[in-house]
This record gives sequence, C-alpha cells and structure tokens, in this order.
Amino acid sequence: MPGDAALVEQARAGIAVLNARYGSEPAAQGGPFCMFHRERRWNEQEARWIGWERKRGKLHELNRWLRARPTRR
Repeated sequence: MPGDAALVEQARAGIAVLNARYGSEPAAQGGPFCMFHRERRWNEQEARWIGWERKRGKLHELNRWLRARPTRR
C-alpha cells in the first residue's frame, strides 16, 4: 500500500534507537527489540489487504525466525 515503506522504515529506525539505548550487545548482533513485519496480501474472502494467513502465518514466520537464531548461553 502507498506509505507502507515509510512506516516500516520509521519503525526500524525506532527499534534501532531502542536497541542502542537498552541493548547490551553490539548493534550488528541485534538487541532485545525486534520488528516482525509481513507484507500485506489481498484476501478475496475478506475483500481487504491483510498479512498472510493472519495467526497461522504469524506463527509460521515466528517459528522460522526462532529456529534461525543461534542459542545464547
């Protein structure tokens, strides 16, 4: 949708500020704050733009992200 890219960038910048302020790790390794964003897709059944498969899509992408992260000790 028009304006989505600007909103995503604003959110990323805000998260970077939070991680710089409250994170104890170097910025390249991330920090305690993350952003989960899914592109909108047209849903014919609901006749609107929504994130992929609502809850199931969110959980699928969260699990994929968690499995890719290295464990901390």
